[in-house]
Amino acid sequence: MKLKYIFASIISLALLAVGCTKEDPASLNNISVSKTYLSIPEEGGSVEVTINALEEWKFELQFYSDDDVKDADRGCPTWLTASAEKGVPGETVITFSAEKTEAGREAEIHILVGTNTQILIVRQGEMTASEASCKEIIAGPNGKTYRVTGTCTSITNTTYGNWLLNDNTGEITIYGTLDKDGAEKNFSSLGIEVGDVVTVEGPKDTYGTTIELVKVTVIKISKAMLKMVSDNDITIEKTADTLDVKLAFKGNGAYFEIDKEKSTAEIEYLKTTVIEGVPSKLEKNPADTAIFRFAVAANDGFEVRTGSINFWSGSTEATFNFTQKSNLPEKVTIKEAIDNRANGSQVYVEGVIKAICGKGYILDDGTAALLIYKPTVESYAVGDKMKIAGKVAVYNFGAQIETPLYEVKDGTEQVTYPKAIVYDADKVKALKDELSEKVADKTSYVTPIEYIQLSGKVSVSGNYYNLILDGTTELQGSFYQLSDEQKTQIGALDGKNVRLTGYKQSVSVSSNKPKYLNVIYTSVEEIK
Repeated sequence: MKLKYIFASIISLALLAVGCTKEDPASLNNISVSKTYLSIPEEGGSVEVTINALEEWKFELQFYSDDDVKDADRGCPTWLTASAEKGVPGETVITFSAEKTEAGREAEIHILVGTNTQILIVRQGEMTASEASCKEIIAGPNGKTYRVTGTCTSITNTTYGNWLLNDNTGEITIYGTLDKDGAEKNFSSLGIEVGDVVTVEGPKDTYGTTIELVKVTVIKISKAMLKMVSDNDITIEKTADTLDVKLAFKGNGAYFEIDKEKSTAEIEYLKTTVIEGVPSKLEKNPADTAIFRFAVAANDGFEVRTGSINFWSGSTEATFNFTQKSNLPEKVTIKEAIDNRANGSQVYVEGVIKAICGKGYILDDGTAALLIYKPTVESYAVGDKMKIAGKVAVYNFGAQIETPLYEVKDGTEQVTYPKAIVYDADKVKALKDELSEKVADKTSYVTPIEYIQLSGKVSVSGNYYNLILDGTTELQGSFYQLSDEQKTQIGALDGKNVRLTGYKQSVSVSSNKPKYLNVIYTSVEEIK
């Protein structure tokens, strides 16, 4: 069923002309005015009108905005000022003034005198409607007349015609809807329903924080042929299941298409069940109901999957979206992951890359750090924020996740380092003594990854890049798993005294004794 109403929005250019030329005075039996239509330029200015009254008179405010409500004694809207808003019998010259405006606006001034009301129209600028989106209307000036097309999402008053219009860029309130003859309080005659696509035209106003178009003229109504009944944008479980999508439609059937570009879930169509609507005295053309059933395969991966299905009936479209949960475990801190490593299950952690070597990187979340060994991503850098899922293992007393099952970059951040712990001779000896008692447990006992500083002489021999530590032979420093670029940098320092800063990652064992303190360095400074 299609219904279209096309209403002409009539702008009377003659009003502007009348306001600028001499005219015959309008008069009642106790008041006359020199002009009934006044025009002020868009750049601002003033205009005069002469009132002759036989009784006392006053203005009555007709146009309400948030500021006007705060000053109910005013007779003009806030953008317009008058030299007088009330007077005594006799002749009075009134000067109306307005500042520059970016859009046309108009005020209807009611002059109350005795039992009579004289009406003045004061217009500034052109009143031609501008085509706009809801977003543009929200950002635009009050008083400007706009034309906008959107979907009716809610109706709050069926007499005056107060409802919400949404065009996917934003949502505005329609406050008062004129019927096809321009009359008020006859909204039901238009037949607008939730879901209809409507084009309206009217001036913008702001009431508190509510953006409104007031007393709009309806230009066009495209009746809704399809309405989503099922909840949209839902989340489903990771297990395989069926999914029913219910829609109401009017017309010759409802149809669908799986949006393969937006869907990563595996979706298979199963069947459609149609339930015909039952006509009644109140609803002679009821909507039918269509229930589309789909099968969604299980999500066996760590990535969240999405599904998007487009439906249509006639010219009306609707989209159903869903998210399918992934197999990611519940997020834990790196410290919790290390502490609970004994259960051997997958863990999910997030952190920031703090240091890089040729075989991976140090991931730190502020609670602890571990090595991501043999990453699956092709490139990474210090400062990258990473999401990691895998099993925590221990190798040479150092905690690590090797070849993560899930590894995703999730932005970057500026990296700052803590004050380095200086590992002097006493500190090195204490570490060796601690680990010497745990050599048999080097794949279970963890020495925490720390940001440290060492001093000594660089010693390069083949593929071994070591640091002969100052003042101790308890352990040697070792540059852990250098990249080719890092080998070039450290190789150039062979035989030189340096100050090394970086992350103590593990301690290698030789001849059943702790021997090499492995460091993924962040800086090396030659000591001269």
